[in-house]
Amino acid sequence: MTDTRPTRSKLRALEPALLRPRLKLPPDHAALYDEADGPGALLDRLVERRLLVEAARLLAYALPPREAVWWSCMCVDHAAPADLPVPERQALDAAEAWVRRPDAENRRQAAWAAAAAGYQAPGAWAALAAYWSRPERPDDLRGGRGVETAVDRTIARHTPAERAPLLASFIASGRDIARGGAGRLAPTAGQRAAGQKAAGQNGSAPE
Repeated sequence: MTDTRPTRSKLRALEPALLRPRLKLPPDHAALYDEADGPGALLDRLVERRLLVEAARLLAYALPPREAVWWSCMCVDHAAPADLPVPERQALDAAEAWVRRPDAENRRQAAWAAAAAGYQAPGAWAALAAYWSRPERPDDLRGGRGVETAVDRTIARHTPAERAPLLASFIASGRDIARGGAGRLAPTAGQRAAGQKAAGQNGSAPE
């Protein structure tokens, strides 16, 4: 899924000094830090040049904290194996709960869920992103680091041939969120098959 519409909106402008160590653009593209007119334009140019890893990193930091954590959940959930371990599923659920109500209790729950999931799985990093995020402190980018790692580790679960189309779908999701959408991604074929099998075992017709 490739979305070529210009990106609008919720994306936050970050100073080049903050972006450089996080985006890590190849030297021959480094001028983009200063040339792009705002984060939406920078994202568009990164996608045009097929710098998809760098575009995903930009979304991790430029989306506002709640939107960024939600995006990481959408990415991890979309590409998760059908037999996702229960602790990781619980970490994702905790991250989503924080997005819906970003209070101190849900932050603590996200931290505990990340610990229970072992701090290694992508879903654990989505929960860590929720714990680290401070909507009242938009200059605190630790949550973005958690989002970036959640997405990176999700991509790493897949073969090199699968990674570019997966990243493209993630970026389309992030763009949708930046425009005020939900950024939801359809289940993968493996997840659909697992769901149909479970429905059959439960005596229910598959959807």
